[in-house]
Amino acid sequence: IMRTNADIAVPDTFVLLQDWLKQLNKQFMTSLSPFNTKRISPEQKEQIQTWLLLAFTEAKAKEVAAISLPQSGIHYLVAYSLLDLFPFSEVKEIKNQSIQSEGTDTIRYTGVYILSGTHDAQFTYTLKQIDGVWKLDHVEIKQI
Repeated sequence: IMRTNADIAVPDTFVLLQDWLKQLNKQFMTSLSPFNTKRISPEQKEQIQTWLLLAFTEAKAKEVAAISLPQSGIHYLVAYSLLDLFPFSEVKEIKNQSIQSEGTDTIRYTGVYILSGTHDAQFTYTLKQIDGVWKLDHVEIKQI
């Protein structure tokens, strides 16, 4: 979706980023949920890892795979078909959104999720541009 730094300056980028994160989460969940708590082969794990590298930096892809695809003997277990991209409570509104460039290849997207509950959540998503493609590198969501 996002290819150039010029795209990042567009005011509706907040919507693009949220839509991209939701789509990434949905694809991951619908792809892995049929295999939840089932064992997969090392070859299947590598296919998932290759898919993860399309949307995540190498470090983040390894982190996601370690959590979602732990080793079980010679196989891997599909342990989680959810990513940690959003809080676990319903998001009613998003406030205080901003995008900061950090050099030519990194952006930091921050804001506050207003949740349906007693706490809200502050978020930070860091994306890095690798070979002309923006990839998710870091996610931090803290209750406030």
